[in-house]
Amino acid sequence: MPAFEETVGVYDATVLAKLDDTLKLLHDNGMKAIISPHNANTLGGSAGCDAYCQKYGDAPTFYSSSNAKADYDNRLNEMLNYQSPNFGKAWKDMEEVIMAFDLQNEPLIGQIDLLNANDPDDWLCGRAGALRSALGSSNIKVATGGVGGSHYCCDHEFNTLEKAMQCDAIDIISMHGYMSKASDWAYYITGDREVLSGARAAGKNIMMEEWGVSVDYQDSFDTQVQVFNDAGVPWVSTTRTNTRWTAC
Repeated sequence: MPAFEETVGVYDATVLAKLDDTLKLLHDNGMKAIISPHNANTLGGSAGCDAYCQKYGDAPTFYSSSNAKADYDNRLNEMLNYQSPNFGKAWKDMEEVIMAFDLQNEPLIGQIDLLNANDPDDWLCGRAGALRSALGSSNIKVATGGVGGSHYCCDHEFNTLEKAMQCDAIDIISMHGYMSKASDWAYYITGDREVLSGARAAGKNIMMEEWGVSVDYQDSFDTQVQVFNDAGVPWVSTTRTNTRWTAC
């Protein structure tokens, strides 16, 4: 698929049309989607250097520049107002098949200084406000997308960043992580660093949006998922085999 933006501000809806076909399949089977409108790893990270990376040079500039924020908000608005060929209305109105829009996939990943400073440029809540404005009266939710990437002890616990937790425009705190032992997850779900009570106090829902189990992990998929099921926490998994990643 061609990128949605090969040049910032020039939109090619080819990929949206293909995704719209996927949304139709989901809806036909009683399922809903969470849509991430951009991958932070394309800002010069593990997924290459996309149009935003090329225009703004590096991720810190992307997250701090007012021009970059405006460009990205335009991207969000363009996506949410995309007219679905299958549903006959804009994506922002398709709550029957879209559960939530992420701010971005793993926003601020690799930006340790900005994360430790609690998002000083208000990128997270600003983009959440832009999404909320574009959604209007829709019941589609705004999710964080896994702030900072994988959540792990004890110096990389950014999924529950205070700036996101206190943002009124955010509905769902998305948790991401890849941990070998079920007890490591229990530490964050029911243990000493549990995240549920803080989310409840902030009026947020918690979702295990991306977690992975490799074939060489100490605890199996079933053992790890029992932690989430016992706590009543919804989850989506990425299961790693020796040769590929598969979304479950």
